[in-house]
Amino acid sequence: MPKVLFKFSSGSGAVDILDGGSIFITSPLDMNDPFEMRPAWTNAHQARFQQDEQRRSEMTRGVPVMVATEGGKLVPGGTMPYIPPPPQTDVESQRGIADMHNEMVFSRLHGEFRVLSLVSSLFQLGTQGGESDEQATLMWSHYADQFQGMCLALDPSRFNNGIQAGGFEVAYSPQRESLPEAYYDCFLALDRERLDVPGYPKDPASPLLPRPSDLAEQDRRRFINFLTHKSPAWSYEREVRMIYEIEQLLRSKDHRRITFACDTCKQRGVQAEQCQHPWYRDAIRLPPEAVLAVIFGTDTMMATVQKAFSILGRPQYSHVEVYWSALHSARYSVQYVKGDRSYIEFMQEERTRQIAQAKRHFWADAGRVCLKPARKGVNYDMSKFTNTGKSGC
Repeated sequence: MPKVLFKFSSGSGAVDILDGGSIFITSPLDMNDPFEMRPAWTNAHQARFQQDEQRRSEMTRGVPVMVATEGGKLVPGGTMPYIPPPPQTDVESQRGIADMHNEMVFSRLHGEFRVLSLVSSLFQLGTQGGESDEQATLMWSHYADQFQGMCLALDPSRFNNGIQAGGFEVAYSPQRESLPEAYYDCFLALDRERLDVPGYPKDPASPLLPRPSDLAEQDRRRFINFLTHKSPAWSYEREVRMIYEIEQLLRSKDHRRITFACDTCKQRGVQAEQCQHPWYRDAIRLPPEAVLAVIFGTDTMMATVQKAFSILGRPQYSHVEVYWSALHSARYSVQYVKGDRSYIEFMQEERTRQIAQAKRHFWADAGRVCLKPARKGVNYDMSKFTNTGKSGC
């Protein structure tokens, strides 16, 4: 059995992945953890920033100042005075200041990288079933639409993994990652450029004189390191991250751009091709052979199950295993049972019936009891369905 990674998704998202043969990759600015895009700004960074501000004042002191007068003429207005930087403030007393310093970091993260988040373990495929723990329960709830979605088991050797085969295992450290203090230099950087050996700009964190290409690679590794660390609060995800350098990916056959109509056009039924303000997401090609199994959530809607099986019935998906999931009767764990279409559809239909009856989503029609399925969070006023002659069973 090859190495397996898992992708939790909503039901509609999983159907689209299977149907379109592609899977979304995400800008670091769009990750659900807001710390993904924000390197730590520490007191050491703040002290370095104060030095940079002081150097600016030193460099501009005595520079002639010209004043615009009426008629558009410029007249001498003296010279620039020395303006001392404001006192350093402790980061504990700052609110939102770091975002101003990290603005260029945001731009680089979005302009250079995309991320595909996967899960390293769930249960052993190739058997009649398995079981997962409370951590998987959270994944089903958070990323698979409250157990109404699906989980795809993927073979990473069968699709583009980005800059490292097999991806990067995320490290969960209580210490936030940061970029070097000198990374944010502006006026101090001008001093370095003036003093450096031509063609070998000095690394502010080292006495060595590396080549520009070495510095660029060092900078790249710092960003990758930043993108592969998260707070321990997310450790339940057991995440493996595929990181893509978007410029390189755009030149490959694996890149996809999925376009959508804006909300206004979508409400009017206008397709993306005719929309004046379409938006898009980046994706990579996911060949059918990369999909090893599909696991249905305990509460996947029957209509979603049927859509998924209509796609899995295509010849290119004949190798895919399918599993039904159940909640353990006594423990906080999820059980997985290998099945076929008829078995899984029967189980999902039975669950749909149980919930519809519990919510009293049923009505009588010509002596029959008719049920109205509803996703979580939806309740129907069944008086609107009674004796209309239109709803049917």
